[in-house]
Amino acid sequence: MIVKTPTKRQRFLGLVFVLFLVMVLVAVFNKDGVLTVYEVEEELVDLKRKNQALDSENRVLDKEIAALKSQPYSIEKLAREKLNLVKPNETVYQIVRHGPKLPSSPQALRNN
Repeated sequence: MIVKTPTKRQRFLGLVFVLFLVMVLVAVFNKDGVLTVYEVEEELVDLKRKNQALDSENRVLDKEIAALKSQPYSIEKLAREKLNLVKPNETVYQIVRHGPKLPSSPQALRNN
C-alpha cells in the first residue's frame, strides 16, 4: 500500500481553506458579525415604524391642542366627554342597555 504525502502546495491550499473557513465562521457568529447586523437592521426597521406611528399621534395631539386653544366649543366637548360635566340647569339622560334576559330558575331552562 502506497501512502502519498501531501505536497507543499496541497498543504498550503489546505491551510488557506482552513483559514478561510475560520474567517467565515468569525464573520457570521462574532458579536459584530453578519447575524448581529441583520438583527440590528430588523430592530431599526421596527423602531422607524414605531417612530412614524408616534409622529402621526403627535400631529393629532397638536391639532387637538390648537383646537383647545382657539375654539371654546372644543373645551366644552372635551369636558363633556372626558370629565362627564354638564351645564347648570341641564338634564342628562343616560341610556342603559340590558343584555338578553336569562331564565330565573333551572326549571325554566329545562322547559325551553
